[in-house]
Amino acid sequence: MNLRPATLSDIAFIMACERRPGYEPHVGRWPEDKHRATLVDPNHRYFIGEVDGALVGFVILRDFEAGTDSLYLKRIAVHETDKGHGRALLGAVTDWVFANTRFHRFWLEVVDGNGRAIHVYRTLGWVQEGIVREAFAEPDGTRGSYLQLSILKPEWEKRQTTPRHTQNGLRNGPQNNLLLNQVTVSATDIEVSTRFYETLGFKLIVHSPHYRRFEVGDGTDTFSLHIADSAEGAARGPHIYFECADLDARVAALKAKGIVFESDPVDQSWLWREAWLTDPAGNRLCFYWAGDARRYPPWRVN
Repeated sequence: MNLRPATLSDIAFIMACERRPGYEPHVGRWPEDKHRATLVDPNHRYFIGEVDGALVGFVILRDFEAGTDSLYLKRIAVHETDKGHGRALLGAVTDWVFANTRFHRFWLEVVDGNGRAIHVYRTLGWVQEGIVREAFAEPDGTRGSYLQLSILKPEWEKRQTTPRHTQNGLRNGPQNNLLLNQVTVSATDIEVSTRFYETLGFKLIVHSPHYRRFEVGDGTDTFSLHIADSAEGAARGPHIYFECADLDARVAALKAKGIVFESDPVDQSWLWREAWLTDPAGNRLCFYWAGDARRYPPWRVN
């Protein structure tokens, strides 16, 4: 992702991004005169994200002249979803802020319920600080809330100094490698199976009535149980998970080679982005990206 300052000639593209179908509840919309005035305001910075020379999204930052150590991410949007551009754009602008400015804290507000955006922020190290309750009115008269998230410079620096092959629990090469680090098996009695794997030395990190996840060994790999409807369901075999940071691009490339996926990558409520397929023998495989949410979801045990 290439990041560059926006110019007045980029306003048409920015306005088109803001007005994409489905963005109405989550992305603010300004008229042209508002953008023209804000773009030259020293308290703001506009950036354009480019991939291979093509414009893919924009960012507006605020509070450069506020006299505080905090910088506000006013708006971020991409023209096309499901291509990984949002994650790359957020990562690029976060890198720019902490590498080129004095700010200690980078923060934003996101509409509560915008699961796709919240998932991206969390996987890139942003932490929820609180909730701004009933901060705005919906068109139907109901009230909506914002979640407040931030990332601090020391947190960003730690992620930069962690070797690329070990960030987010990855290993054995750069982040665009395909990594086997998660397996799910069925359980007919999930409590009995949980005790069994804990006795083997697995560390329980996620606990729900139908699902348990464990860290194995040094914690780099994870293993999970999912309750089966029947013994027949448990006999269908494990589900094998391959983690890849370039999920969307990898799936597109494999589809071009004739590999059939059951679905394109989808953001799940458990903060994983997944695409499923089966091998020629019918074994179920999942290509996914979860970042920190694989080992450190908000609901992690202890």
